[in-house]
Amino acid sequence: MKKRLILGLALFSLGVAVVLSSITGMTGFVISDNFGASINIILGLVPIVAGLIIIFSDRHRGDDDNYSDRMRGRDSLRAHNEEAHHRMIRRYISEHGREPSKQELKEYIRKYHETDELADIMDEG
Repeated sequence: MKKRLILGLALFSLGVAVVLSSITGMTGFVISDNFGASINIILGLVPIVAGLIIIFSDRHRGDDDNYSDRMRGRDSLRAHNEEAHHRMIRRYISEHGREPSKQELKEYIRKYHETDELADIMDEG
């Protein structure tokens, strides 16, 4: 995570330096004298944008969050939902001694969902 942040900041700083070099009349700061000012600005914007993308994508990635690792794809979300569905059926059977109908299961899940106990049931494993 730190490496990506450092890379993003380095790219951003490089882009700022290239953009500043295009306006030498104001700052006296020269990096590349071969190109015109408009090309320097365009070449400077590329690392600035790339650096910002790396910095902000790293913040929203959630490397330390195990839940986000499991929920990355559509298939993993489907598997999570199926597991939750089967856990609720097993819990209903253990409480009532029989399989629930679709409507009974729906009401049972809604009851736990409305009381915010559904997440606790999923954490029980």
